[in-house]
Formats: sequence, structure tokens, C-alpha cells
Amino acid sequence: RSYRRWKRWRCITQDQLDHLFLNPQFHLAEAYAEATCTAGIAVFFGPISPALAMVAVLALASRYACDWVVFLRGCHRPPFYDENIAKPAISLVIGISAVRAIVSGAVFSSQNWFPVLRQGCAEIGNSIDWRRQEYFRPLLDSKRFDFILKPCSVLYNIVVAEVGACL
Repeated sequence: RSYRRWKRWRCITQDQLDHLFLNPQFHLAEAYAEATCTAGIAVFFGPISPALAMVAVLALASRYACDWVVFLRGCHRPPFYDENIAKPAISLVIGISAVRAIVSGAVFSSQNWFPVLRQGCAEIGNSIDWRRQEYFRPLLDSKRFDFILKPCSVLYNIVVAEVGACL
């Protein structure tokens, strides 16, 4: 503040005064890009590390709080063309979420990685033939995508257990 007050006496034209007292632009495009990158990484790598969801929520909340303070106190309105980045950012996050659903289905439907140990679903871990069959089964087999309704699926058993616990 004192720098602006001292500098205002040295300005000759109104444009110089406007430039002196006008705050810098708020970089909305960079904020959208960072939020999209954070959400995309957390959503895409979520099956590997579920803790990424909480880290992403904390990162996005802190970014929102900092941007809120900076936008209200230190910047003027962003240019109109910066609003056009919102739609591609949203469509990118939706696309990454679709990939996440497919990856989660492939990961959680594999009896080799997450065996459901009950009668008729998976054999108890010592059967070499069962492990060989699960290992060499193609990744995009049509049986892989019925992981929601298949009774031996981990996702099916989680839902049944949760509904049973609620009842």
C-alpha cells in the first residue's frame, strides 16, 4: 500500500495511475488445469492407492481456499476467454472416471488378485491349475465385464455384505 501511495505522485497520466492501482489478472486457466490434473491423477490411480482420494480432496480444498483469498483480495476479474477451459476440463475428468471404472472392474473381478474364498468361487490358494488358468485368461475376456452381477465377484460380495449389515 505504501509503495502505491508513494508511486502515485510520480504518475503523469491516468493510464499510469490505472495500471498502478489495478491488480494482476486471476489465472483461471492455470487453476482449472491444476485441479483437473489433481483430480485426474487421484481418480486414475485410485484402485492402486485409495489414500489418493483424501490427498486429492485436501489438495483441492487448500487450492480453493488459497484461490478464494487471492481472487477476492489480490486480483481483478479474469478475461472472458478463460471460462472456455471449464468444459474440456470437466469432460477430461469424466473420461478419466470412465477409465477408472473399467480398471476397477478388471482389478476387482480377478479371482487371482482378490479371491473370494467360498464354495464354488475360488479354490484355496494352493491349486496350480486354477492359478495357471486365472493367469493366462485374457484381460478383456467378456466374462470380465460381468463383475457387478457375478456371484463370485468381490464387488458383488461387498455389496451383499453391506446390505446384509444394514438390515
